[in-house]
Amino acid sequence: MMRLSNRQLCFLFLSLLLLLPGVVAAQDVLDPNEAPTYGAVALASGFQPDPHIITVLSGGNVDVSGLGIGEGCRGFATTQPDVQLTWSGRTDMLRIFFVGEGDATLIVSDPTEQISCNDDFNSQNPAIEFANPASGIYDVWIGSFSAEDFVPGYLVVTEGESVPGAIQSSLLGMGAEVEDDSQALTTDGINANLEATFGTVELSPGFTPDPFSVSLLSGGANDVAAQAVGENCVGYAATAPDYSLNLTGDSTQLRIFFVGEGDTTLVIRDPSGEFICNDDSFGTRNPTIDFRNALAGQYDIWVGSFSTSDLVGGTLYITEIFSNDPTTVPEA
Repeated sequence: MMRLSNRQLCFLFLSLLLLLPGVVAAQDVLDPNEAPTYGAVALASGFQPDPHIITVLSGGNVDVSGLGIGEGCRGFATTQPDVQLTWSGRTDMLRIFFVGEGDATLIVSDPTEQISCNDDFNSQNPAIEFANPASGIYDVWIGSFSAEDFVPGYLVVTEGESVPGAIQSSLLGMGAEVEDDSQALTTDGINANLEATFGTVELSPGFTPDPFSVSLLSGGANDVAAQAVGENCVGYAATAPDYSLNLTGDSTQLRIFFVGEGDTTLVIRDPSGEFICNDDSFGTRNPTIDFRNALAGQYDIWVGSFSTSDLVGGTLYITEIFSNDPTTVPEA
């Protein structure tokens, strides 16, 4: 007889619970079986360079405090892990922490399937320490204190003495540079089957107000050019879409563009499954993609950066009025 692990039993229970009358199905779970948004990394004892640093963004739609998964577990996170760490070897101490530009939380599921959480280890920065850590998979989520709050920052893994307070100024200070860790990250590539990080909107042809806009951050661990998904597809993007549009009817013209504080790219998977990409448009570093006779259906949208260490803040615009473009809307 197959024996289910505690984790499998937990998710089986949640699945059965959703079948009960009056229970509404939702993505209110943390699912370690989902592909991590910012990639997977394998580290072994004595790894170099130490600390290992990954550019990430906190937050999501899942209210962790309502899951009852452990003491001190709070904040809002995505269903899928932000980072998956595979650890091997023996060490006295493994420390995982986050430093960012706001208050965040940390949730880690270790190889024994035990959940550990932390809020403020050092100032607003969370950290979790594992004494004599077991080899295996550590799934990591970084939470925010509001479903609308996304905190840019860095997830740090170390065997050494680095702590949030000591490393924060060097990572977040003016002119700080973070080692490009794109070669250390391994992912399954961009994945349209995952829940969009910054949300989903349903729009009908003739929608108002036009343009529709939403704030988000670009970037991620996936080298889009290496995915070979389409012509002119470049930049580094997250695994999950940044945003998803459900267009309820055909539209004669649809334009999607991003206006940001730096150089970005745009990758869109249309309802037919085709990927369309753009880098610069209208004489700016802001990307634009036009759809003539746009089909009804789902448009999955990624905004890319030109380095895994870049998180470019800005605004995504969706419009049916082609006089709206990166030069006619307010600057980010």
